[in-house]
Amino acid sequence: MLSYSTCFPVSPKSTIDELILLGKKWRLGSQHSTINKEIERDFSLTEECRISNSTESLHFQKYEYEGENIGGIRHSFTENDSIRWVTEVVGHKTPNSYWISVKVFKESEMPLLDDHQSHKPYIVKLIMQEMGIGYDGSMPVGDKPIFLKNSEAHIAQKAIEDKLGCIMPTVYVSAPNNGQHNINSKGLAKRLSGMAHILVEPDADFSFDLKEKVRDINAYNGAVGIYWPGTMNRLFFVQRGKSPNTRKIENDVCQKVKDSLLTHRGIQECSWPFLLEIKSKLKMRELRETGSTKLDKYMELFDAELDAKKEELALAQKEIERLSRQVYSNTMTTPIPGTPILIRGSEEDKYKGECIDLLLDILNREVRNCEVGTRRRDIIEDLIASNSGNGEKKVILAQLKSLLHSYKKIDAKTRAGLEEIGFHLRENGGKHYKLNFRNEHRYTVVVSKTSSDHRTGRNTVQAISKKML
Repeated sequence: MLSYSTCFPVSPKSTIDELILLGKKWRLGSQHSTINKEIERDFSLTEECRISNSTESLHFQKYEYEGENIGGIRHSFTENDSIRWVTEVVGHKTPNSYWISVKVFKESEMPLLDDHQSHKPYIVKLIMQEMGIGYDGSMPVGDKPIFLKNSEAHIAQKAIEDKLGCIMPTVYVSAPNNGQHNINSKGLAKRLSGMAHILVEPDADFSFDLKEKVRDINAYNGAVGIYWPGTMNRLFFVQRGKSPNTRKIENDVCQKVKDSLLTHRGIQECSWPFLLEIKSKLKMRELRETGSTKLDKYMELFDAELDAKKEELALAQKEIERLSRQVYSNTMTTPIPGTPILIRGSEEDKYKGECIDLLLDILNREVRNCEVGTRRRDIIEDLIASNSGNGEKKVILAQLKSLLHSYKKIDAKTRAGLEEIGFHLRENGGKHYKLNFRNEHRYTVVVSKTSSDHRTGRNTVQAISKKML
């Protein structure tokens, strides 16, 4: 049973030998290893090296084939005479790229009652520390988050729209409206190192500008989004309430990424069956070049290649079955907390958070009319507690009141102040202007060029608020 799986790039300057030596270092440094004496005695950097005792085994292989290099480590360990752990680490290197796959299998003759997933093997950390930074498409792969700058909205857009040429998923951490990130992005990046990219946006204005570019599919207001390349699949984890359980969100995000990688087939060349296939082809070539006519050797190699293909097909079939179960499971479970319960229509926000502010305003008015102890009130209070407004409407209204509350005429200073917060004035003939908000011409308010009495400004603010905000 596949328990852990990932595939990530390292520096193309690194070698297959370095990977093999890290495999040796990994086992010698493990407190659970029972094979250290055998490793010290028998290890060699030859094409193939096997080391074993009664409970543990190590198998190293490396080959060069048609200008490319492939090598791997297969470690097997039997725990309590019942559970067998198998870790396969395979690297495939070309002149311009070097990808490494790490898979952990958990096998038992008896049904496994516990969670079958394993922790990330320590060798992943070793590889990333010592084999240099690789690039997934145009994204560097490491154990640190990428903190976006305000000028880098194009990077976020390409990541969300799957235009960076990536194979690994992207975890996108949006900024809350208050500007204070609650998610521990650095800790999240370490936990998901070698499994996903972590992008962190700088502020809430970044979200608001980005949403127009990506047609509202970006995570925002502190939500964490996961975007899978090659599909339109995405999932949002929302920070709920004034004191969200961000640790739980981080755990849920990590779990979802790990689950998705278990069902992802990955790069074919970074697999143990492919390594065995290359080995078989090289041996066949060697036999042909030496002019061997021994039928039994040919048959033995054909069988080995066929077995490798069968194993690869069996793994693929298991992954397909697992994916099918996952899809069925997802359709039968309740939505993850934070899943939107309303679908956005075609009306766009004229200021940041306009729609959510409006809905919260309606809910706050409605909850006052609901009897305490009713289902209706509990649902509304839960929605209010789980969502936070942006508050920009209050800012706009405060600025509007300051400009118009006691105005005597629309002079140059007042007009400039109105335009600064998004209002536009145009001549309406005579003693009036027509005013609209951010070029929305469906809603206009007539404003006197000069105030007739002390109530004019207050009445104008009320009219604007009612019709446009």
